[in-house]
Amino acid sequence: MGELWVLLEFGSEDSMKLFQDNVEGIPFKLCTDNTFNRIATKWGELLDIDDQEEMCFHSKRLCIYTKTEKNIFEEFKIIFRGKTSWIRAKETPGWVPDIHGRKR
Repeated sequence: MGELWVLLEFGSEDSMKLFQDNVEGIPFKLCTDNTFNRIATKWGELLDIDDQEEMCFHSKRLCIYTKTEKNIFEEFKIIFRGKTSWIRAKETPGWVPDIHGRKR
């Protein structure tokens, strides 16, 4: 289809449902500041969301003020309207957000 779009066709409703139930990550309709803020509260306070890569749907970088010295590396689930989505959170070095002067 071009660009970053992919068309998926399924042989049956059952196979489509199985696919939907096994995709990990936050559903697009839940990709909101509120969702990211709720996720960040697992470890601390959300300071910034990386909005530089709007076309990057496979990951999102959050700047979180934490009080723990342990690196974040875990999987957890979120449930929305009875559907479970698995999220992987991994702390990565090297990103220094420009949070001075930004208003959220």
